[in-house]
Amino acid sequence: MQENLRFASSGDDIKIWDASSMTLVDKFNPHTSPHGISSVCWSSNNNFLVTASSSGDKIVVSSCKCKPVPLLELGEGQKQTCVSLNSTSMYLVSGGLNNTVNIWDLKSKRVHRSLKDHKDEVTCVTYNWNDCYIASGSLSGEIILHSVTTNLSSTPFGHGSNQPVRHLKYSLFKKSLLGSVSDNGIVTLWDVNSQSPYHNFDNTHKAPASGICFSPVNELLFVTIGLDKRIILYDTSSKKLVKTLVADSPLTAVDFIPDGASLAIGSSRGKIYQYDLRMLKSPVKTISAHKTSVQCIAFQYSTALSKSSLNKGSSNKPSAVNKRTVNVSAAGGGVQNPGIIRDATTASIATILPQPMTAAVGKGAVVAQDKADTGVNKGGDEPTGNGDGLDFLTQLNSMFPPRKHPGSSGTSVLHSSPLNVFMGSPGKEENESHDLTAESKKAYLGKQEPKDPFKQVSCLIMILDSLRVFITNKHNEVHH
Repeated sequence: MQENLRFASSGDDIKIWDASSMTLVDKFNPHTSPHGISSVCWSSNNNFLVTASSSGDKIVVSSCKCKPVPLLELGEGQKQTCVSLNSTSMYLVSGGLNNTVNIWDLKSKRVHRSLKDHKDEVTCVTYNWNDCYIASGSLSGEIILHSVTTNLSSTPFGHGSNQPVRHLKYSLFKKSLLGSVSDNGIVTLWDVNSQSPYHNFDNTHKAPASGICFSPVNELLFVTIGLDKRIILYDTSSKKLVKTLVADSPLTAVDFIPDGASLAIGSSRGKIYQYDLRMLKSPVKTISAHKTSVQCIAFQYSTALSKSSLNKGSSNKPSAVNKRTVNVSAAGGGVQNPGIIRDATTASIATILPQPMTAAVGKGAVVAQDKADTGVNKGGDEPTGNGDGLDFLTQLNSMFPPRKHPGSSGTSVLHSSPLNVFMGSPGKEENESHDLTAESKKAYLGKQEPKDPFKQVSCLIMILDSLRVFITNKHNEVHH
């Protein structure tokens, strides 16, 4: 596991924990809501935490580089209760009690777009892998996909008004696979291209299902939890349940630890359990985290495994833990990676779950992506990177002086997120991730095309001819 990796949990307040030791690092509460903090998410550089409360009092962006410091408040009084950042941390999507999904431009601190397609309270929002789509679920049981590039929304789909959607997550490997959990306990994997079920797991939970999470290292594995105290592991290829565990209290929040070998699960009694997938009989650690139920758990992005994957393979392989790959689709308003949902040969439990006494989990982290998973966003009004206008919240610059990047001139900014202005230029961990601006300028489309050898020879001949003419002229000048 990456050194100093942390995770945040929310309940009656927000607590930040050391992921290795499960010890408390800090706690704070920038909200005034008496009902607790309902949603948290980390920025891509792990320096900032975005939070929303159950009452929707406001959205708060806090610096967590050192001591947590609230820096920015958005949507005060707009009843936004769930949040998700895009992969560049330039845009934030939120939803809430007013049936509205808002896309926020963090540089201008304003609503970039407001979507009013839902008929009831929005319970969950998430960006897809390339930031071109937003998926949102509501109490009415509707799931709606919104294209960021074309500004078009899909026809609502789901299981009906008796099945409120509680959580949505995209698969990290099968890009058009979206998982949902509902109040009636049904778990569904959706093919977002056809907006129809890839598979329904009926009667898996005997009470409302509350969370879903896909493995960051295993393309076949995902997990759901519910108020029936059950933790259920699934195989997406065989469409079967792999393992079912029963905890000692209703479960309310879940996230994979970035190495993929463990889970952190929150309960209605304020406890957080750590389960090692190689020893699933009981939690390996239990901590009393909150006075109320744990409403959300979110781990920071791992850079150690990301670096390892970059060193071992080409750029068309997924980072082990980066929640969304940063290449952006050319067909932004079209199909989300067609043809990648497919049945594979049935895998054994040993294939799905990491086994004890094996080598480091990070070594198995790199799994080849489907070939259609590369491209460039060409048509959207939501840019993937632009360094202009980094005067965002300039009054705070004195509080957070700029930090120069090691080995650089100190003038270039690798990441264009307006959040970076609080901390100056990004540090080492950001240098190891993709430069979105550079990629979009190069119009990166997967593997770069090899250079034409004939063009190279022609260019070399032209250079030699020019050099010969130059030498001849100099020779003539000397003799005259």
